[in-house]
Amino acid sequence: MKKLILMVSILFSAITFGYTQAPEKSNAIIITMSDSASLKEKVLKILADKDYTVSSGKTAVNIITAPKTLKNGARVYFTFQFKGNQIIMTGMLPVAGQSTMKISYQGKKGTPIMNGWEEMDKLAKLFLGKISYETK
Repeated sequence: MKKLILMVSILFSAITFGYTQAPEKSNAIIITMSDSASLKEKVLKILADKDYTVSSGKTAVNIITAPKTLKNGARVYFTFQFKGNQIIMTGMLPVAGQSTMKISYQGKKGTPIMNGWEEMDKLAKLFLGKISYETK
């Protein structure tokens, strides 16, 4: 019985401390890297590996992807801003005939806004940096 309790405690600790869930309505992911060297190149490589193209919005301080339709039908694009050793990632859902919506952690699983969030979160985790979530 003691072994079972110990194993459950260890598993609970790993789950609790190993996974950070975004607060509801978060719409930005902050990726803190160990240093600021070649952050843009890292972003461009990960985007290329995931078949994203960069729109004309590539500047000294940010990168904007071209809109992409995901397998689940959601259409998304992302902005990456650089601040020291941080990458600040936000996303948008371009919808024909409507104003563009910010991607945020809200809604039900399977909705375009949640599909966009899941894609944004998945991309952010590829950088292997410390991730935090904000509402901007």
